[in-house]
Amino acid sequence: MILRILFAFLLGFLVGAIGAGFLVTSPAGNYLIAPVIAANPRVQDLEAKVRSADEQRSTVARQLDKVTDRLEQMGQRFEELQRRLEAMQRPAAAGERSAPPPTAEAGAPPGTP
Repeated sequence: MILRILFAFLLGFLVGAIGAGFLVTSPAGNYLIAPVIAANPRVQDLEAKVRSADEQRSTVARQLDKVTDRLEQMGQRFEELQRRLEAMQRPAAAGERSAPPPTAEAGAPPGTP
């Protein structure tokens, strides 16, 4: 009689251990365990923090894209301004080379040749 009770207890323990192991490792166990874990306030707090971090990351990524676009525009404008400045300096430098030397009329005091 005691042997039967001991055998039933051992068999029940083995079946329970195997069932618990299967429940934890199988995807079907997620439906039973997930609601218990999700109801935990600490888990809900961590999920909220993860969502907030994802939103901040996406916001920063958008801002970074805007900044890089703006920097490219500034670089293009600077290069265009540099080309315009060089184009303006070329005729001025060419004009200085071909300009005649100053005469008495331009700035010399009267009476000097």
